[in-house]
Amino acid sequence: MIHRPFPLIALLSAILASASCSRAGPGSDHASPPDGVLRFKTLQVMDRPDMIGGEAASMLIPAGWAGEGTVFWRLHPTMPAGLQVRLRNPGGPEAFEAWPAQPYSWGGMLAMTGFPEGSNYLGNEVRPPPAHVFDYIERYVLPQVRAGVPFRVVDRVEMPELAEAVRAQNAGGGNFLPTEISAGRVRIGYELEGKPVEEDFYGTLNKTFLPAGNMVFWIADQLGAMRAEAGKLDDQAKILQTIVASIRIHPPWLNRYQQLVEALTAYQNRQIANAGVISRIISQTNEEITESRRQAYEHHQAAMDRINDSYSQYIRGVDEYRNPDTGTHVELPSGYSHAWRGRNDEYIVTDSALFNPNEELDGSWTRLERAAD
Repeated sequence: MIHRPFPLIALLSAILASASCSRAGPGSDHASPPDGVLRFKTLQVMDRPDMIGGEAASMLIPAGWAGEGTVFWRLHPTMPAGLQVRLRNPGGPEAFEAWPAQPYSWGGMLAMTGFPEGSNYLGNEVRPPPAHVFDYIERYVLPQVRAGVPFRVVDRVEMPELAEAVRAQNAGGGNFLPTEISAGRVRIGYELEGKPVEEDFYGTLNKTFLPAGNMVFWIADQLGAMRAEAGKLDDQAKILQTIVASIRIHPPWLNRYQQLVEALTAYQNRQIANAGVISRIISQTNEEITESRRQAYEHHQAAMDRINDSYSQYIRGVDEYRNPDTGTHVELPSGYSHAWRGRNDEYIVTDSALFNPNEELDGSWTRLERAAD
């Protein structure tokens, strides 16, 4: 997912080895829809079999795009895994990437106790925090993932609603320490294979201060990027929002992951010495989903929905639909009058009242209803 990993990721990748690639849902390579019709397929993100294993998450991506996702594992007591996604359109410059949260520490007695800048403290890279997420994207992300690309910064946009959604998520998780949160988007322009493209980089920067120890723990999160032909990036925002809004963590996987984090937290003061600790604890987890963990999942999903809604303040690219057969809801690109769902968790949106995928495409399709505003 990252072209050139961050220093901490490079170290952990060498220890834990590469994660296995995901696979798209069945039936995604059949007949293509006509012009004016968008078709999405479900991408499953599979965990490594030597870790928790099985399906970790899923999301909707445009049919015809090449996609891969991985669960990235690292030696961290409270954030041992993260979701990495890299998608692209084989027939054009369009692409989408997402990075896991990046944790850091700074200040206090770290340098004097053997943790200078660039070292690792309890799984956090020791670095001074940037002033704003714009600085993080331009100083940390772009030099890593677009190394050697002569890009220029085209625009910067503050996203206060996203910052507020993250603040509410922190408060819901019981964090009432002093914090500073910034959120925004940086747009860059460059040439790809001789053609001009633009790319938006999104992210949040969350700094938590420990006044007693004169320390700051900071996390770069919600990191993602969307690329398209120059001048057409805003038109592709609907696709970005559809992908982001559709991401779902698989409850059985999250259940065992929560058990792992609970156990790893007990090791925090002694640090996680090697990946064997993680594997050993995973082998002791079970598949029973307790009521407290079920509530934790619902709280997590509600928080993510609020964060996704805050993206809509800037992207405004999706409409909500309801499946009359199941009562479930899904968000699909806005600006279309009709939507359909296929048997293999595929979706179609179109403006044509005459288009019927049951007659023109493979599979069996259910017409969706526009959800009430």
